[in-house]
Amino acid sequence: MGISMPCRLAPWEEAIGTLHQLDHDQGILMATIGPVSVHLPTELEGTLRPHVGKKIAILRTDTRYVWRTLPGGG
Repeated sequence: MGISMPCRLAPWEEAIGTLHQLDHDQGILMATIGPVSVHLPTELEGTLRPHVGKKIAILRTDTRYVWRTLPGGG
């Protein structure tokens, strides 16, 4: 299965899967989570980078992004 085109999470949408990589694209942080590539605020990079290879869930709320690690990854 290939990686999807990058997307931005809608409010109350969640991406769940292994955090494969973090990259920058024109000032935007791109996270590959499972089979999807998601645009995220660059200020999340410092907290997410140590979790590359681990299973995470990231949720966009009305005002911010929240994330957590999940069992079963890396």
